[in-house]
Formats: sequence, structure tokens, C-alpha cells
Amino acid sequence: MSFGRAASEAWKKVCDLLSGEISRGGAAASDISREAGSNPARAAVNTLGPKDGDIGKPIAAIGQGDHEPATPPKTPGDRHDPPTADAEPGLPTAALRGSGVEPVDDLPELAAARGFGSSSASDPRRPLRVGTWNVAGLQPIRSHGMWDYDPRDIDYFARVLNSVHPAPDVLLFQEGQVGRAFYDMSVGRAGSDLRQLAKLVGYPHNHETVISISHMSADKDLSMAIMSKLPFEQTWARRIPDPDLPLTLQGNPVDPLVRYTQSAKVAGITVVNAFPIPLGVLGHSYETGGGVQHAADVVETLRSTAQGPQVVGGDINTPRPDLVYTEHFDRMGLSPVLEPGTKTVPGWDGSPDQMYSTPEFTVVDSLVVPTNTDHHLVLTDLAVNDPALLDALSRARQMHP
Repeated sequence: MSFGRAASEAWKKVCDLLSGEISRGGAAASDISREAGSNPARAAVNTLGPKDGDIGKPIAAIGQGDHEPATPPKTPGDRHDPPTADAEPGLPTAALRGSGVEPVDDLPELAAARGFGSSSASDPRRPLRVGTWNVAGLQPIRSHGMWDYDPRDIDYFARVLNSVHPAPDVLLFQEGQVGRAFYDMSVGRAGSDLRQLAKLVGYPHNHETVISISHMSADKDLSMAIMSKLPFEQTWARRIPDPDLPLTLQGNPVDPLVRYTQSAKVAGITVVNAFPIPLGVLGHSYETGGGVQHAADVVETLRSTAQGPQVVGGDINTPRPDLVYTEHFDRMGLSPVLEPGTKTVPGWDGSPDQMYSTPEFTVVDSLVVPTNTDHHLVLTDLAVNDPALLDALSRARQMHP
């Protein structure tokens, strides 16, 4: 899809707005949305990604390369994503493993990543290792100012991830970027930053969902993704309802951002990637007023994806998620892997990047890696308490080393 002249002019006005100073006292700075409408003031955020007709379509579940459909949860809000392949077309799985940007010893964050945990890659019964990272279009930061990025540097992100040993079983990403031709199968997935990163760090299973227009590049869209070393048994995504609130950016009315939760089942474990709307940037807070109700909507969307043992993570887009979500998540049997107040972003006091797990898991260790990015990489090791679940994870690791 491409912008017309009026839409392009409207988006330029949005970019001019974004270049101004915005307080970081609210939720983590995140995305501005979709296709520009006829009213330039409202062109800041409109919906892209799925069309209305996509909602409720059956979702493809990807097995071990067989691409056979399965029966996913069928409730309103499900969507069929662009094809979720076990590996890039034409790229053998073997070529992905161990073929990446090797870590070097010149950055403190690499040393921190290398020092995480004590498990051995040779032990198939080691804890489940999961990471979450808002990568801002694979751009390191120039300063702690709002959206002040250096140019895209995919090698930096690959070096950090390749420094983690053993490598995480599953990684959750927010704010990848894709070209507008992402849905054009004649182009394939060459325009996806996260799929390029997956090749460099050896993750052959990639479930990516396009969400809204990028606040970093007017000609790109934002995406979120679940990457796994192990095959997906099933994947799906579910749209978070729009907030019933008047949203504004620096006093200008804007439309809601399209947001999803993603899920993937790996070795019997449901891993969920959450990336709600950044209410703090758009004139509200998740802690008061209508923001409290929208938090309940986010939780209900997560609850609707619940399937057995779960790990939930992502950029929750509120600086104090313990105040917003603890009561809800307690009822869902979800416990945080980080201590309340653990800082996950540089330059301001916030903890938007979180992970939670159900009672089948016990936290062994967690780390916030001090990356040179506007959100830090968060890692956790989770001991698997259920013997049958641990057996399934061990078998999957042995079959797919």
C-alpha cells in the first residue's frame, strides 16, 4: 500500500509533531499508527495492518514444517497473519544455525549478556530461557531524548543476542519495521527487519504480525514477532480492543493504534507477546479513569488466548505495570519474573518491559541487559516444574539442537 499526496502531507505533519519534545513521564514512547485520513489532525493514527475482513479468519498453525492447518481458538478478534513460516523461503534451516554476527569483547552489554545464568546448552532439561526486547526498528539510541535514534544497526542487536549462551529458546520482539510490500508475496518477506535479524541469530521459526504505521519511518509499518529455536505447534494473534477514550498527541486528536497480542505454542508451552497502546503518550494513564478499563480489556484479550502453561511478556506500555496489572494477573495465575520497579528503560523511571509465568514455572534468574537502546533486553530462566512438560521441552531440544 502507498500514501497519496494528501496522506503524505498529513503524515509529514505528524512527523513534525513527533520531532517536538514530549514528556516521558507516562507510558513508554511507542508507536503512532496507520493510514492517513482526510482530516490531517486525525491522520496521526489510523488503522493499517489487517482490514476489517481479516478479523475472525482462521489462523494457520505451523507444525514441524508440514504447514498443516490446525484448529486455533475461534473467538472474535483472531486474525490470519501474513504467512508464518518455519524458515525463510529458500534458506535451509541448517544455514540459519550458527551463521550470524559473532559477539566481540568491546561492549559492556555483551559481557552482561554472556554472564547471564548458569545453565548448560548441553543439558536438554535446563530451564526455559525467554527474552523480550522492544528494538525500535533495530536502531540504537543517540541520546535519552524522545525517539532520538542512531541509524539502523542490525549487527549491534545480533551481537547482543549472540552473546547470550545458551541462546534463549524463545524471543519476543516489539517495534520491528516492515516495508509496505510486506503483504505482497511477489516481494516476500525481504522487507522485514526482524526476519533479517532472525537469520543472523539463528531462529528458524518466526511468527510476525504487522500492527500500525511506524513513528520512525513514514514509509514503513511496525510489527511484533515471536522467534523460536523450536518448532511452533500453533500460532495465532488476537486484536486488543480500541480504548474508549479521546486520544490526543500534543493536543491534536488522533485515532486509536491497532494493537495485538501474539501467541505461539512451543513444546506444549504457550508463549504470548503483548504490546498494548501507549496511553501515556496519548493523553491518558493506565492507572486512572478510562485507562483502567482499557487495562481490563488488555487482560481480557490475554485471558482469551490462555492455553495451559504460559509465559507472557512484551512491552506492556505502562511505567508501573505492578500497579496496573497485579490484581488481574494474580487471578490468571501469572507471576512476574522481575521485581516491582525494576528499571527496563534508560533515561527515565519506568518498567514497561515485563514477563510473567504460570505456576508450572519457577524463576531461576532474570536479567535486564543494559543495551544502548530505548528499551533494554530482558532475559529470564524459568525452571519447568511439571515433569511431563519438562520431558516435552527436553525432547524438542534434542530433536532440534
